[in-house]
Amino acid sequence: MKQIYIFLVCLFASISMNAQDKVMTVDNQTPGWLSSKMTYAQRVAVEDLTVTGYINPTDMEFINGLIGKRNLKVLNLYNVVTIDKDYNDYVLWRNFIKAGKILQKLILPKVFKGGVHFNTEIDSLFLICNSDTKVVTDSKINHLTLMEGSDSIPSEFFRTSEACSISTFPNTLKFIGSIAFSGEKLSFHEPLVFPKMIVKIGGIQFSQYSDSYSWWEPNYQYPDRMTDMPVSEKRFDFPDSLKCYYSRRKYYSPLGGYSYTSVKDIFKSDTITVGEKCDSLFARLEAKYAFFYAKNPPVRDHDSDSKNIIETLYVPEGSLEAYTKEYGAYDNIGNIVEMKKVSNIALRWTSPHQMVPNEHTNLLFEIQPSDAFDKRLKWRSDNEEVATVDDNGEVYAHKSGTATITVTTYDGSVSNSCEIVVAKPVTGVSIEPAEVELTELGKTVQLTAKIQPEDATNKNVTWKSSNESVCMVSNSGELLTTGYGKTVVLATTEDGNYVGTCIVTVSEETGIDNTMVSSEVKEVSRFSSQGQRLTAPTKGVNIVKYSDGSVRKEIVK
Repeated sequence: MKQIYIFLVCLFASISMNAQDKVMTVDNQTPGWLSSKMTYAQRVAVEDLTVTGYINPTDMEFINGLIGKRNLKVLNLYNVVTIDKDYNDYVLWRNFIKAGKILQKLILPKVFKGGVHFNTEIDSLFLICNSDTKVVTDSKINHLTLMEGSDSIPSEFFRTSEACSISTFPNTLKFIGSIAFSGEKLSFHEPLVFPKMIVKIGGIQFSQYSDSYSWWEPNYQYPDRMTDMPVSEKRFDFPDSLKCYYSRRKYYSPLGGYSYTSVKDIFKSDTITVGEKCDSLFARLEAKYAFFYAKNPPVRDHDSDSKNIIETLYVPEGSLEAYTKEYGAYDNIGNIVEMKKVSNIALRWTSPHQMVPNEHTNLLFEIQPSDAFDKRLKWRSDNEEVATVDDNGEVYAHKSGTATITVTTYDGSVSNSCEIVVAKPVTGVSIEPAEVELTELGKTVQLTAKIQPEDATNKNVTWKSSNESVCMVSNSGELLTTGYGKTVVLATTEDGNYVGTCIVTVSEETGIDNTMVSSEVKEVSRFSSQGQRLTAPTKGVNIVKYSDGSVRKEIVK
């Protein structure tokens, strides 16, 4: 039994060690000693290896052995510093990976200065490129990922690489050297999006894809040389920041070396757009529609071979004459149309505009002038918890509060706004007190309208007496008895027309109808027929209260 137990312990320990050996991190602080950091069993078992510290040619040969004869599938050298005996990292890297099984994932150092020559297949290569990076050439790579932090791709970088696909560029990329991606076996996931940071693209790129779908995205700035740019069959955009477009193509001379010849590129597209900063353009354009946003027409080469074939050319407002003069006599342009800009977005709603929760309605507007070219609008709410707005100006109220709806033209030059007040509706009203019993004429009582709910937005009410010969009520809810009898006072809400009531009874117990007044009795107070206090006799019906408690109606002429 004891022997079985010892056997099982050893077996479990062996399995655990093998599992650990498949994924390893080795810190090599002494160049040339990497092999001493791993046992023979670890060299055989390791599948995922991360190396940190320093490596030299001796260490590189050891790593090549792991790749060529062992089971290594993932190699991470991101935090490695390479040291060549001649201090030439290019020599160190160029013969890397001589043979062997497929390496599924390779991450090269973040400071990479070598030119790697792979004669075995690499599934995925992860690389940071900078100005010091040398050429990666004659390589069999299934997929390349340029990591964030890369600022440049050198000239002729993947010129002769085989079967390398690229999905995207890092946002930190600024420069692409000439002929960097001109290999015939390169492929790209469409579209290939260039980052906003890029400032220059060298010539002769992607020439083998001139008939493919566009990889172009007009979101980078100031490239000064672009050649053989593939064009979408549907749309081609020169970036707005592009000042000048020209083309240079590289040819091999019969005498050896290189020669440069200027060529006229032909861009075929349904739609072509040229940004407002473009001041010179040396290319033949063929399109149904072309949009030029430069107020001054870009200078063109008016050779007979460079005539544009454009059905309709759209130009900025105020530049029709200039474009007609510049292009009309030289280019096969069917029609030149001026693009009028939006001058105003007139909103039909007055601000603030009241709505209730769950209500939705269109914020009516009018674009001026009516024949403006680009009528696209952007809508936004500054408080989406209260109200939201869709792309068509439909406003949706959600809960009570205020929100400002703003509409802006796409170029941001014109905007307007409307304040939306989402009200909490009234659900009912009552009067306190609900009953009033009095025995004196000229008696005043303050009535209060209780709105439900208490936090309703609009609490305005209208007061009314059903019989003003018994009592009158002011706009503030003050009741004044004017005679004997019974009546009802009403409070009607402005929101919803809800009605609250108060029953008023005035009993004849005090002789208030006695109109005989002794010489010693004095006037105490005087009211209008609407219950308003008067300081002196006023034309019309006056209700007068005397010091003996009697009340008398007087007609003042």
